[in-house]
Amino acid sequence: RKVLNPSSVVEAISSKLSENSVKLNSHVKAIKLVPPEGSEPEHVSLTISPKDGKERTFQASHVVLALPPRLVAEGNPSFSPKLSPKVTDALASLPTWMAPHAKFVAVYPKAAWTEKGLSGNGAGQVLGEVHEASPIEGRPAVFGFVGPNCAARAKLGSEKIISLARAQLSRMFGDKYKPEVLLADWATEPLTASNADVTKPPRGHPDYSGLPTYVKGLWGGRLDFAGSETANEHGGFLEGALASAEAVAERVSSSAKKGSSISTSNSHLGSACPMTEEKTEQ
Repeated sequence: RKVLNPSSVVEAISSKLSENSVKLNSHVKAIKLVPPEGSEPEHVSLTISPKDGKERTFQASHVVLALPPRLVAEGNPSFSPKLSPKVTDALASLPTWMAPHAKFVAVYPKAAWTEKGLSGNGAGQVLGEVHEASPIEGRPAVFGFVGPNCAARAKLGSEKIISLARAQLSRMFGDKYKPEVLLADWATEPLTASNADVTKPPRGHPDYSGLPTYVKGLWGGRLDFAGSETANEHGGFLEGALASAEAVAERVSSSAKKGSSISTSNSHLGSACPMTEEKTEQ
C-alpha cells in the first residue's frame, strides 16, 4: 500500500498557496459573466455565502468548477447568462461516481482476522463486500460497501445499518476486539449526490469519455469544468481527476495568456486563488 493518501496530495498543494487564498466553508451561490465597462475588463463575478452568513461577491478572470457535473446541471450554482440546454444536458449525462453508494469502516485495536488465520476479506449482508484496509502504520481496519440501495438505506436509517454491520463483522471476526466505526453515505450529501444520482443510479461503471468540446472553455474560456467525471480516461478514479485537472489547467493557462491572471474556484470547497472582493452585503 502507499504510505501517503489522497489527503497528502491536497495538503502538499495547499502548503504552496499564499495565506488566505483558500476560502473553506464558502458556498458559491451564483456565477455571472460581467461584460467590460469603461476601464473595467470583462470578468466573472461570484456570489459566495460563507458559514458566517455575510454574503460576499468576488471577481475573477477565470473560474473552474470542480464539483459533480450533475449538480451543475441541476442549478447548483446559478449562472448568468444561463447555461444552454445543450450544455446542461451534457453535464447531466455524467453520473457522479459513487454518489448512490455508502461505505462502512471499522478500525480495530488489533487485527482480529489475522489471529484467526483469516484474510480480512469477505461477503455477506448488510455489507456486500468486506476488504482488509489496514495502513502500513496505524491500527488495523476493514471497510465494506453497504449492500442495500439508497431507498432501502433511507428506510433502515444509519443506526440500524451500523448495528447490522457490527453484527456481521462480529460473526466474521468474533467479539474479542470492539472496533470504532464510521458510516459514510454519499447519497445523503447534498454537494455530492444529485437527484438523478439517487433516483436513477447507473448500473456498473458509467461510460465516462470526457466533456464534449462545446462544454469546454465556456464564456470565451472564462468558465470551465474539472473533476474525475469530466476526464477523457479513467473517469471516476483518482487518475481521472488528475488527468482532468491537468487538461483544464492547460486550457485556462492558454486562455489567460490572452487576458489577465488566472483565478479558479471550487463551488463547494472554496477558492484556491487570489480573487478580488467587490463588496460585502449584510
